[in-house]
Amino acid sequence: MSFGYQMLGFGGGGGTPTPPPVDAVLATALARYTADDIVGSNPVTEWTNSGTGGASYDFDTVVGTAANLIKLESNSAHVPGNIGDGFTTPDSAAISFTGDFTLIICMSSDSWETSDGAYYIAKAGANPNFSYYISIDPSPVDGAMRVGTTPDGTYTNQVLTESTAAIPFSNGDIGWLRVTHDLSANTMNFYTSTDARTTAPTAVSWTQLGAADVTHSTSGVADGNADLEIGGTNGLTAPINGNVYRAIGMASTDPTSTPAWDFNPADASPNVDTWTSSGAGGEVWTINGDAMVNATSYDAVYAKGSVGLETTSGTTLSDPNTVFAVAKWEEASPGSQRALFDSRSDNAKRHKSYNNGSPGPYIMSGNTDLSLAEPFVNDLNVMTYQWNGDSTSKLTVSGTGTVTGDAGSHDWDFGSLGMLYNTGGNEFYGAIYEFIVFDSALSEDDIALVQDYLETKYELANAETLLATALVHYTPADIVGTFPVTEWTNSGTGGASYDLDTVVGTAANLISVGSKAAGFPNIEGSYFSTPDTATNSVTGSIEMVCRMAGDWGNAGGILCTKYQAASATQGYSFNFDAAGTLSINFRGSGGNVSAASDASVSFSAGDVGWIRCTWNDTTDECKFYTAADEASIPSSWTQLGTTQTITSSGIVDSSNLLTVGATLRTGGGVWLGEIYRMVVYDGIGGTVAFDFNPSDAAVNASTWTSSGSSGETW
Repeated sequence: MSFGYQMLGFGGGGGTPTPPPVDAVLATALARYTADDIVGSNPVTEWTNSGTGGASYDFDTVVGTAANLIKLESNSAHVPGNIGDGFTTPDSAAISFTGDFTLIICMSSDSWETSDGAYYIAKAGANPNFSYYISIDPSPVDGAMRVGTTPDGTYTNQVLTESTAAIPFSNGDIGWLRVTHDLSANTMNFYTSTDARTTAPTAVSWTQLGAADVTHSTSGVADGNADLEIGGTNGLTAPINGNVYRAIGMASTDPTSTPAWDFNPADASPNVDTWTSSGAGGEVWTINGDAMVNATSYDAVYAKGSVGLETTSGTTLSDPNTVFAVAKWEEASPGSQRALFDSRSDNAKRHKSYNNGSPGPYIMSGNTDLSLAEPFVNDLNVMTYQWNGDSTSKLTVSGTGTVTGDAGSHDWDFGSLGMLYNTGGNEFYGAIYEFIVFDSALSEDDIALVQDYLETKYELANAETLLATALVHYTPADIVGTFPVTEWTNSGTGGASYDLDTVVGTAANLISVGSKAAGFPNIEGSYFSTPDTATNSVTGSIEMVCRMAGDWGNAGGILCTKYQAASATQGYSFNFDAAGTLSINFRGSGGNVSAASDASVSFSAGDVGWIRCTWNDTTDECKFYTAADEASIPSSWTQLGTTQTITSSGIVDSSNLLTVGATLRTGGGVWLGEIYRMVVYDGIGGTVAFDFNPSDAAVNASTWTSSGSSGETW
């Protein structure tokens, strides 16, 4: 079990942000196939490569029955067209319409243009438990929508009504269907819509299909005890072959009324057999046969066997290489091998992944098979293949297990997905969400990063699931107080009795450090530094800005300084003077000079705020400012006190180390709190002398390069 990946953003400071770690790794992939790269829908005609390898790695050749390769969109349910495939919920009063009703379904079908008798919605068991259904029918118009009801639960007395026009969709199209039964008027009305599949069913805009008020004479609808079925009838016979995105039913002729039942694949989780509707009825839906729900927010390529994808021309890859696949096998116990991918330079040297192998279910095959001993499961999984050409080769399946061993050496003639290489046969049966190939051996840290990213992206069992069961869990959102922290509450299952709510010792030493901030412990020798450069050696007018939090009354607290020792090489410093007042110090033409604000900052301990100081070498004016907390450098400032004067001709060109948060002098000033940003300009509004921005740092790095224009290393 691996831990869930949290995407961390780095950046800011006026430069190009550093990409999150996993993005930086994925950007080096030779081949990557995601939902965005799928071309076509019913059928899929191509899966293009968004990796560095370019179009030569496109899976652009469909081998086998093209109609069996379709896009399985996010939050959709698929019925493969076999008897027993589909979705059911048990009989209840809510789904047993005995009079007026409205049935709505959004779906795609590979046979809109063929009247194959497929059933879309049915509550129609064996006699005497037939109630109602909608299907497609050849009479009186080929491709017409048909509704059947019965007053006594028998098929003998059923009443059939068809639309007078055919469903106006082409094979593979996504469309909405609606039927409305008015018992008192003895009529049935039919409607279609091409609104987006994500439209709320009660907000769809409808077009009448054929004639209005088609006669449907009956004394009522039987209250049978059959299941309600989506995608088939009477035990999921006569099933559709397509995807269902939403279906609802109301005991009313008003299509905007509250649904009595609501089939919504978005309510399901990736690896469950049942789910509970989020609708008012709260009914429980069961997946039957080889039906499948894509409960993720991402599309997949769904292969119904007898079909696969190939690249136009293979490209040889040698060991080592690393492959990630996110896929869900349809069958729990296939009767033969089902190849997720297979590529080879000859029959003895190949990369292959399949199930139903020997000795175990998951196989990484080259000269030698490498198999997991754990039982095969047909869950949606992240599979990681590390072909290293030696005994360190490894196969990992999320939530199942890992096996390490020598799988031989290989040359990979990159080429086949969902079938055996160059021949077809043993085709994959299920959904493939993502496929990523690196033509190198990734580090274990990078592998874990990608695995966790994929597990979290597809909402698989990972750290989030584990954390939900934690007795105690303390996260930044649970911190109470900032300067000092007064409590850390427990968001785990143990509740408030596990709150860390008693501060023992010096409370001022317990502070919260904000995200992307540098923390300073008020300890001599604790600081950040960058070497002396011509750029940061400001010798004339200067402007200093800082976003910070902490002990605003820290007299003598150092923010930044090149003013390290009593010598002719002193430069400049920005710090606090008496409690809450700001100060600038530097060595000028007349020796050491300084000025302090004649007013204190108005921030309270722990507040985040901006401060600013400017000295004009021409007018000798020195000004101090504050600004409310903003993420970026403010454009509007409030002057702190009155304008001060520092009479000097320039600032000494110091060769001292530039430090932030403390001076190097023994007994010198130190800072207690946080600094989010410190920028010094050569000239007021001039060029950047340095840009101290903790957002530029990586999590566990001891140095970083500023994203500012000066590019200094801290």
